[in-house]
Amino acid sequence: MVEGVSKVVLISGSLRKMSTNTAAIKYAANLLPKDKFTFELLDYSDFTPYNGDVEESKGVPENVKAVYAKIKAADAVIFGCPEYNYSVSGALKNMIDWVSRV
Repeated sequence: MVEGVSKVVLISGSLRKMSTNTAAIKYAANLLPKDKFTFELLDYSDFTPYNGDVEESKGVPENVKAVYAKIKAADAVIFGCPEYNYSVSGALKNMIDWVSRV
């Protein structure tokens, strides 16, 4: 990391390619000065549904560990999440379930 530059992770609650939530967090990131911040949009589209039996028998998948490491290394996280059935999206909930297990 460059000295004095904050790393920001962007997490969209939607996995759709043309998601307005993803567009919104990218837009928000563009409003911040590029000389003070770096941004990375996390891709967790390959996460399998959380299953405690899988975790117990095979452990936490490597792709989950990689996303966890990026979140842990970040100075800040920006979420862009659609309201879905009065809650967060299933994809985001699943990602949080997996990452919280690391």
